[in-house]
Amino acid sequence: MKKTLEGSSIAIVGLGNSQMYYTSSVANGKEYDEVWVINSMMGPLRHNRVFMMDPPSRFLDSTKAGAQTSVMCRELPRHPGPIYTCELDDRVPGAVLYPLEEVVRDTGLCYFNNTVPYALAFAAYQKVGKLYLYGIDYSYS
Repeated sequence: MKKTLEGSSIAIVGLGNSQMYYTSSVANGKEYDEVWVINSMMGPLRHNRVFMMDPPSRFLDSTKAGAQTSVMCRELPRHPGPIYTCELDDRVPGAVLYPLEEVVRDTGLCYFNNTVPYALAFAAYQKVGKLYLYGIDYSYS
């Protein structure tokens, strides 16, 4: 990972349909300083950071996460991190608490209704130069 993210080029990849454009971009020579993934995209993609604002127990102790559950149960205990989350869990050695107070104080951003806005606010907090969003086009029924 880069020491500083200021001015960096970051790809954020979620689970929505347009995530396929990320792999296409990489296959066609596009480079990013870092790749950040949302939740279970940690399984199939090489990445630098994971944003998972659910507590780890949602994945490890229940099936409430649906299809993501098996990937997260496999990856969370062995992922080196950082996995930004809202709650630490001894079973997830790479978990780090999301720096919510610092992000809100330094950016003034404070409306977070799912994991993606946390990643976007973190990018603003780190003064990232360019963001490329893939797979952020999803909704829940």
